[in-house]
Amino acid sequence: MHDSAQPRVLLVDDEDRFRSTMIRILKYKGIEARGAANAHEALEAATQETFDAVLLDMRLGRDSGLDVLRGLRDQGVETEVIVLTGHALPDLPADLAGHGVSDYLLKPVEPDEIAARIESVIERARALQRLD
Repeated sequence: MHDSAQPRVLLVDDEDRFRSTMIRILKYKGIEARGAANAHEALEAATQETFDAVLLDMRLGRDSGLDVLRGLRDQGVETEVIVLTGHALPDLPADLAGHGVSDYLLKPVEPDEIAARIESVIERARALQRLD
């Protein structure tokens, strides 16, 4: 977990416009954000830098969000993960929890809701760290 008061988030989404808009919104809300357009960029960034959370789209062109999740965990990256998906499935929460996902959002979702969930997940993780 990143120690700075300002949270750091890696936003993984293959839609350039969405990614750049969300990065600007998150920065406006006091959240430092970096983007990644695919699984390779996401795994490279997450293993070279420290993030408080990863906001992860489940569909990344040729790649899938599950590939990124597995790659993060295989490489020992234990950061909080919030999944974005456009497909609600009955078993989705349990499936994602099994992969260590902290929260998920169904698209379309308002940017303010995304920022609020990021802040909530990071605060919860920081509170748990203080208890350890």
